[in-house]
Amino acid sequence: MKDKIQMNQLCILGAYFGEDLNKIEAAWQVKPDVYGDNNTTLFTYCTTDAYQAMGCYNLLCSGFIQINREIAMGASISLVSTFQNSQYDISILV
Repeated sequence: MKDKIQMNQLCILGAYFGEDLNKIEAAWQVKPDVYGDNNTTLFTYCTTDAYQAMGCYNLLCSGFIQINREIAMGASISLVSTFQNSQYDISILV
């Protein structure tokens, strides 16, 4: 699955005027070329200029404060839902 991505995300858009896009993403993804494995990883991403120069992940974002200690941003999620088996959920507040 090299160079492929599986993702589910929640996006919050602040403004969009040409290259002035303010966006926060909270999502999970499986991306082996980035993480080196096929694990599901929870992440946040932020941009204030439509991905032109500013963009950051997780705790690398200036001003990002994680208040939940149960799930680390950028870490693998060990319990994942599978078809016709156990189902799990994660509450995300942005």
